[in-house]
Amino acid sequence: AQRYDLTVKEEDRRKAEETRTEEQAFREEIKNKNLEDLQHMKFNLEAKQTKHYTELEQMHQKYSSDTGKKTEEHSKNFEDNKNMTLKIDELARNIARKRSKIDC
Repeated sequence: AQRYDLTVKEEDRRKAEETRTEEQAFREEIKNKNLEDLQHMKFNLEAKQTKHYTELEQMHQKYSSDTGKKTEEHSKNFEDNKNMTLKIDELARNIARKRSKIDC
């Protein structure tokens, strides 16, 4: 009976050790899966970050280009307007001078 008790105790210890080993292996597997998921998520986020940064750079370049063109157009239109104003003023003076000659 004593030998039987030892065998039962040994069997219980062996089962407990086996359970601990399985539990440790399961924990290790979960840890590795979590690390894998974390790496995958990090990779995806970095890819999205790069994509958005590139899009932002492109939008900034387009904005800068469009703004530069608008500034050039505005400067040209401003200069044209100034020249036309001078011509109109000169023509108005000529008309006024000719009217005064006619009235005399």
